[in-house]
Amino acid sequence: MKYISVFALLSALFLLGISSCNSEPKTEPAASKVQNTKVKKSPNATAKTARQASIDTKGSKITWKGSKIGSSHDGTISLKSGMVEIAEGKITGGKFVIDMNSITNTDLAGTDGAEKLVKHLSSPDFFDVNKFPEAVFVITEAKQTGPGKGDYTFNGDFTLKGVTKPISFKGKTKIGGKEFIVDVPEFAIDRTNFDVRYGSNKFFDNLKDKVISDQIIIHMRIVGS
Repeated sequence: MKYISVFALLSALFLLGISSCNSEPKTEPAASKVQNTKVKKSPNATAKTARQASIDTKGSKITWKGSKIGSSHDGTISLKSGMVEIAEGKITGGKFVIDMNSITNTDLAGTDGAEKLVKHLSSPDFFDVNKFPEAVFVITEAKQTGPGKGDYTFNGDFTLKGVTKPISFKGKTKIGGKEFIVDVPEFAIDRTNFDVRYGSNKFFDNLKDKVISDQIIIHMRIVGS
């Protein structure tokens, strides 16, 4: 009886081993794997490309004002070229190129004093326009700051007389169809940050009533399409 039991047990183990060798592991069909794979969409897949709108250099206007003890002077300066980037009805970037050879004086217009002042402003004492014929502002960030829909704060890099510094100013914008307007109220630029030091009491002593303000007041109205 013991021999029969042992023989039966060995036979069962042998058959079980054969069955295991003949069975293959189940694999998931390829089609099933494809169906379960999720396709990731690019975050920019639905983003609209910004368009570049050219600045109307003749229709745009930049005015300046400088002052000293007891008096002030004002004038204009022209844009040479420029553009703004617009996406989904919002300004997202831009670049303004200013023609430094276009400086004019308006408060002394028609007098020898106007020509003399412009000549001095164009000299190395101030803007040295022969060496630095252009100034450039590049918008690095345009933020809607309210309360109105068209109220923006523009941050960017301003290059004047070969020196680049960050500046910031507020403006009101209007975008309709392909046309745009950027109206910038008065804001100040410290000229000494751009190596324009003439008459500044930061760098010269005993100027007394010859001190010239470091602040240049700028107003801009930029239009284009």
